Parts: sequence; C-alpha cells; structure tokens
Amino acid sequence: MRKWFASLAVLGLAATAATAQTIPSAIANSLFQVSEDDNAAETSFKIFYPTAAGEAYNVDFDNAGAGMTVMGVAVQMYVSSGQGQIGTIAVCADNLALDASGRTPDFASPLSSLTNPTGSPFAGGPYCSGFTTYDSPDVVLGTGGSHAVMSFATNDSNTWLCTDMWDSSGFNHTGTRHSFFTTDSYATPASYSYNKWNWMIRLAGPPPTPGGGLFLVNGLTSGNMPGGGTISLQFWSSDGAAPTLYLMVLNVGGPLIAFLPVVLSTGNTNFVPNGIQQLGVITGTMPCSATGLTLTFGCFFSDNLDKKKNGKNKIKLSNFASTTVVPSKICSPNVCFGIRDDGVMENGVFNPRILYGFGSAAKTNDCASVHMGKASPNAPVVTNLTAVESVTWDFCGTNPCWQQIGIYQSNLTLDPSGNTPNLGSPLTSIGGSTACNPNGAGGVWGFPATVYDTPDILANTTTDYHASFEWANNDSCLFVGLDGGAGWIGGTNDDAGDDCAPQIQGTSSVGSNSFYSLDGFATAAVDGTTGGIYPVYNLLQRIDWN
Repeated sequence: MRKWFASLAVLGLAATAATAQTIPSAIANSLFQVSEDDNAAETSFKIFYPTAAGEAYNVDFDNAGAGMTVMGVAVQMYVSSGQGQIGTIAVCADNLALDASGRTPDFASPLSSLTNPTGSPFAGGPYCSGFTTYDSPDVVLGTGGSHAVMSFATNDSNTWLCTDMWDSSGFNHTGTRHSFFTTDSYATPASYSYNKWNWMIRLAGPPPTPGGGLFLVNGLTSGNMPGGGTISLQFWSSDGAAPTLYLMVLNVGGPLIAFLPVVLSTGNTNFVPNGIQQLGVITGTMPCSATGLTLTFGCFFSDNLDKKKNGKNKIKLSNFASTTVVPSKICSPNVCFGIRDDGVMENGVFNPRILYGFGSAAKTNDCASVHMGKASPNAPVVTNLTAVESVTWDFCGTNPCWQQIGIYQSNLTLDPSGNTPNLGSPLTSIGGSTACNPNGAGGVWGFPATVYDTPDILANTTTDYHASFEWANNDSCLFVGLDGGAGWIGGTNDDAGDDCAPQIQGTSSVGSNSFYSLDGFATAAVDGTTGGIYPVYNLLQRIDWN
C-alpha cells in the first residue's frame, strides 16, 4: 500500500485522513476500473441484517484483468447511519478445485487482501453515487480468472452494497452472470445473485499503456464535460519505477501547441507527489467560454523503457484525447429549464391515490404537478414552450387518456409560495383523446419519454411555470414515473453537480418541486414530505422548449 500524505495535503484534507486504508478520490478517479456493472445502482443490498459471519460478495472478472496491476478494490455502498463497516477486501484467483465453473474465489488464499480496512464512508452522503477505493496491496494478475471480494463486518447493520438491478430500459440484465455471494466464506461453491443483479465492486489500477504511455482527459480518450467543471489531464507511463518526463500539447489541427510551458513529471498531481509513480495529472476549471468547443490534448514523452542505440530515451508522441465542452447549469442556466429530476425512474411509480392501495382508481380532480420556475434571460434563450414530456407508466395497455395535460402559471392568490398551479387557466393544454398514452402496457425507464404535444406558446422570463397532469375519473391505468431519491427505498440520489436536478437525500426534501392534489389544486399543493405518501421524490415530468 502507498502513503498518501502529500496528495492529501494538496487536496486540503485533514492530516489524520492519511492513515485511512483508502485511496483519495482525486487519485482513485484517475484509476482504470474493471467492472461488470452498468454504472447505475438501483438499490442497495445485504443478505442478513445484521451481517452474519461468513457472508461475502464477489464479482468474477474471468480474465478481463489479465496483466493488470491491481492497486485497489472499488466498492460503492450506502451507509444508513454511523460509518461503513467492512470486514474484508480481497483480490482472489479461481478456486477451481472447489468449483470448476470458476465463479467461486479462492477466499482462503487471496492474492491480496485487507482486513477491517479503515476509511469507509460515513452516513449522510448521497445515496449510491460514488465508489470508495480500498488500497489493497498491489498484485499483478495472471491470465487465469480473478475476483474482487468484499464482506461487511460481522454484526454490521448500517452498511449496504449498492447493486445494479436493471438495464437502462428497466428490465433485468441478460447474458453471463458475474456477481455471486456466499454465506459460508466460500467453503462451498458461490451462489448466484438474484435476477441477474450486478454488485458494484470493481478492480482498480493503472490502465494499459500501449507504446509506453496513455493520455486521458477526465479518464477517457473521448468524451464530454460541462463548462465550468473540473478538467483533469492525465498521462500514464508504462514505467512504474522512475519518473517519466512529458510535455503536454494542444492539437488544433496544425502545429502542436505546448499547453503549459514546462516539462512535467509523472508521480505528481499539480506539481505535488501523488503516490503513483506512473501517473501525472494537471487539473483546472474549464471556462464557460469554451462551451461548444472540442479540445484535443496529448503529450511528448521521454520513454524510459525504450532506448535508442546510443542509450538515450526515445521521444514519443502519445495518443490524443479529446473532450467536447457542453452547456451546463453553471454556465447556461436555461439548459436546465423545464427539468426538475435526474432523468432516471428509480423503481417507483406514482398516483395521488397510491396511499389507498396500489392501483386505486383516480377520482375527479386528482392531479400531479412539477414546479419548474422561471426561465433565465441568459442564453440559450427559451423562446417557445412546445410540449410536456413524462415518464408515463401504463398498467393496462388500452391507450388510456389523461383528463388534462398542460403548462400553467402559479396561483399566487391561493398560494403565495408559488408551488400551486392555476389549473383553471392553462397557458396551453390538451385533454381527452389528444392526451392519450401510446397503446401498450408498461413504459420506459427514463428519458426520452412520452411527449404530449401541447400547442406552442411564447415563453417569457417573468412567468413562474408548472407542468401538470390531471387523471381521468376512475382511471387505474396511468402512473407517473418516480425519481425516488434516497428516501425512497431502492432509489438513488440526484446528482448535486452540474446536472439539472436539485439534490435530494435522506428523508427530507432539499428544494422539493413535485406536488399533488386531490381537488384540482383548489387548495394549496401538497408535496411528499407534508403529505406522507413518500419521504422524498421528483416526478418525471418536463417541459420541452426551443
């Protein structure tokens, strides 16, 4: 394991954190990860509550990590209270003598392991939104099968393993299983996880470095990043024994331009030692003025491991890595106008009568609404409001219709807070046969969703807008998708960064924007915290505009 004192100091973290057996996130985020999940946890899981002795989880990577230097095991977890309690972190080979299928790790003879590692996260953070990378002793994987294994501390009741349940369409994953568990420390063959679930457990280490080096922007050779966000320029060298010197360049389609007029050295992040000899990092903030540009970076480097005939290092040009700077809430507030959710339906659907039993029929004037607020005068300008979009879940498949769908302004006379729409005076709306759900039961698990094409109206920056739905009387078919937040069991937390949704976590609403009514908003709107239906939620309803 490495010492992280210097890297922690440059990141402004407390000195006492340096004793943790975890890799600081600023470093861990630069590591290459071998995974079998889809990067979206829909729930968190543990077999016994509290954890029983012998309970453990493993992900079988087969030979996907062959030749990789594993520096740590990354685990995504939810901690309900206190601090997470991990019993063991391990990297293991197959136990083929016990299980010829290769799905069972040799837990009794690990390739690398940590017992009761320190540095686990505390409760109170976002739900299943980041990995903790435990700093296991380095090990180079051979060509045989490998596993990442973790267990909770015995008798723990607070630590849960984040779990990838569904694909992007909301269905069970298919294909080869890779996630397994045991209740006897793998003394017998590992058991299958439920319904093709994937544990959020990964191997972490340096990426492959063909040709002696690899250049990445934010961990990728090609990707997007928001204006106003952090850009991380990363160079990985093949030489883990000595510093590699390199000069970063910007590729503008002609002569390469030195991005910084200084020769850099691997082993440093922003000129301070980072604990990884192979990695050099320069970070900064991407200016809003770069929005819309595609920037391409690379570097010249002195390859310590490839010599000329005269014994001098060969000077090589790395690959090029690019990022396209996209509009963000920080730089362009209107890119988020009409959006109050994180875009993912998290294992829940909603109607205002669900408190009376799942599938209860709607009554006259049952409504749901999302308070969108005002458009910003800043570019891009919101010119026309064109439609209302909703993740609509249909349990009947009979082409059911809404009583009314539309865009409304606030009823400030009734509710000075602005949270109640004026349903009686729509700015634009459709209803009945023009507001029907596409035929066929089910729905989609996020956006793009069903578009209800309301007549276009001119937008302005002074109106406080709402998107609202009114159920047809006695309807028991249509439900609105639910962006659950951490308060909804199985839900995930909204991103507090550059995405458009306000952060939601715990059992209280941070900037609640979703409301319902049983009387057509003749009285003030009710949200999930005061109404007692759900602790926290965002309804998946949006306003489309151009």
